[in-house]
Amino acid sequence: MSRKWVSNNYTTGPLFIEFLYNKNKISNKMFSFYMTDKSKDSFVDIGFMDQARMLGGSIASSGFIWMNMPKDTSILFWFGRATAIRFGDETNP
Repeated sequence: MSRKWVSNNYTTGPLFIEFLYNKNKISNKMFSFYMTDKSKDSFVDIGFMDQARMLGGSIASSGFIWMNMPKDTSILFWFGRATAIRFGDETNP
C-alpha cells in the first residue's frame, strides 16, 4: 500500500493509514470521505466507512462501486479509473 522514497536528505516511512494498520489502531487499510455543503458537517473516517451516511444507508442501496488499483502502483498514492461520474441529490439522482 505504501512506497518508500529515499533522497539524500531524508527517508519517508509508510503511509499514515498503513502505519495505523500495522500498529493495530485500525482494522482495515482504508479511509472514506463524507462531504456536504457548508450547512452540514463533512468528515473523514479512518479504518472504516460509515454506511449509514450513504444514500439509502448501505453500500448495497447506494450504488457504491469498488474501483481496483492498477497492478503497478509504485508511482501512485491515489488513483481512480472511471468511465462516468454521476452527480445529484436524494430526490433527483
